[in-house]
Amino acid sequence: PKKHLLGQTIQNLSPDFATQEWCDWLPAEYVKPAQAAMDQNYAAHKPMVIVESDYFGLGLTTPYSAEDVRVEGWWFMLLGGAGVINLNGEFHRGQETGGEITRNIILPQRKFLKSFINRFDLQSTIRYGDFTILTENVHVVALVEPAKQYGLYLFHATDDGQWGAHYMTHAGEHRDSVTLHQIPAGEYAIEWIDPATGAVIHRGEVASTNGEINLSTPGYSIDIACKIVAQ
Repeated sequence: PKKHLLGQTIQNLSPDFATQEWCDWLPAEYVKPAQAAMDQNYAAHKPMVIVESDYFGLGLTTPYSAEDVRVEGWWFMLLGGAGVINLNGEFHRGQETGGEITRNIILPQRKFLKSFINRFDLQSTIRYGDFTILTENVHVVALVEPAKQYGLYLFHATDDGQWGAHYMTHAGEHRDSVTLHQIPAGEYAIEWIDPATGAVIHRGEVASTNGEINLSTPGYSIDIACKIVAQ
């Protein structure tokens, strides 16, 4: 009489049971296997959750910063993920509310991500990759409600160079350009958002011409999010 949700970790030295009826959800571990899971198992139409990467506060291979945690979460959710869970050494017996960095930075930034994602009709969203990146050394992922709204996330980071545990962020003075393809003709409202603070950096309008929208970001340090809505 007791019901359970059964999942099986995929693309990480394990068999792949993603299509089996008993398998309700798909845990993924570490950045590279999580990317592989998205590429190879998205068609199974089951929720994927990145359940761990590095270990905040107790880095397994290299220092794992609050910025790395933020980037990993936004990357996976805008890639099409259903959830993000971090290993976090600031939570332990006697410190059930987490440490100072977790309380003041990581958890508030998770709320900004949740707020951004919840502005979409999640039953109607799909992954979107029909874009051309016109600048170098930037990662771009996107989640869309076709013909209605488009969410993009851009960030500067590299994987840790070990076993693909997490992204290491690279702060700088970045301005990037991306062209979106197969966008229905019309006018669109656009917002550029700082994922670290949740603040709107810039609002404006863009138009789809010949099925394309050309985007140029405001200046930013590590990462930036964009929401485009049909008017």
